[in-house]
Amino acid sequence: MARRKVTRKRTTTRKKPMSGTVGDWSKAKFIDRLNDQLLEAKEYEDDPQEAVFSLLDNEVTYYSDSVDIVGSLGYFGGYDQSEFYPFKDISQLAYAALYTYLYEDGGINEISEEAYQYLNTY
Repeated sequence: MARRKVTRKRTTTRKKPMSGTVGDWSKAKFIDRLNDQLLEAKEYEDDPQEAVFSLLDNEVTYYSDSVDIVGSLGYFGGYDQSEFYPFKDISQLAYAALYTYLYEDGGINEISEEAYQYLNTY
């Protein structure tokens, strides 16, 4: 009796990046996540600055998201002006881009009034 060869399709699962699928990062979605993070920090009486920095860390976890962030924010020059310079990898560059967007380019002003007030209480 001949043996029948059993073949199994290999599947690999990859965790979804924090900001969705590759190429899906946007300022609006980031501001929504930041708003949610700050309101959650308020609910649990956590430090709002820590909530912001935690979200920044999560946003740049994946290489593909970091590339999307740098591209979406157009952070292609002025690196040597950043307090985070020199950068060792794309994640550090993306972190600097997000930080610059929030605190130097006024992105933080786009969050809800409640979240903004809580952020400024510390």
